[in-house]
Amino acid sequence: GRRREEEEREDAKLLEEARRASAIEVAYRLYMQESGTVVWIDTPCDLIGFMGTGKTAVGHRLGSQYEVDELDERFEQEHGQTITAFFAEHGEAGFRTHESELLKSSNAEVVVTGGGIIEREENRLYMQESGTVVWIDTPFDLIWERIAADPNRPLVTEREQVRRLFERRYSLYAGVATVRLEGTASIEELTRAIETVLEEKS
Repeated sequence: GRRREEEEREDAKLLEEARRASAIEVAYRLYMQESGTVVWIDTPCDLIGFMGTGKTAVGHRLGSQYEVDELDERFEQEHGQTITAFFAEHGEAGFRTHESELLKSSNAEVVVTGGGIIEREENRLYMQESGTVVWIDTPFDLIWERIAADPNRPLVTEREQVRRLFERRYSLYAGVATVRLEGTASIEELTRAIETVLEEKS
C-alpha cells in the first residue's frame, strides 16, 4: 500500500545518499546486506572471524586512529607466555575462561577477538548486546594458505581437522554478526571501510 511505497522511497533515498557520499563508498560496497539496507557501525566494534582472516592486521592499522584492544596480545602480555604454551599447560577450557574475562573487561572502541571467542554462548550474547559485531568472512582455502605454516596456531594440526573446526564455527560467526565483510578484500580495503564508517558515526 501507500505506506509500503513511502518506506521504499525512504529506503531508496537513504541508499542514494550513501552512493553520493564519497566518504563511504568503500563501506557501502563492503557492508551492503542481502536485505538491501545500509548498516552503520556503533562503537564498541568487535571484530570476529576464523584464524587467519586478518583481524590482527586490521586491528593494528586501526590503532593509529582508534583505541584497539587485541585480546590475544593482551592475554600474552598479562600471562607472560604465548597462547600456544598456555594451551599446552592448561588446555583450551582454561584459556577460554580467561578470554571471556578479557572481552568483558575491555573498554576499547575496537576489540579484536580470537577465532574461538564465539565458542561460548556468554561471549556471543555479550558482544551482541554491547556493540556492533563485524565478521571477516574468508574462504577456507585462503585461510589455510595463510595459517598452515604458522607455528603459533595452537589448534592447527592437519587440514581436515582445521576444516571441521572452520565449518563448526561458521554458523556461530554468522549467527552473532551484525555485519559481514567479504574476507577476500585486502587488509587496506577492510581497514579503510571500518575507519570510514566509524568516522561517520563519531
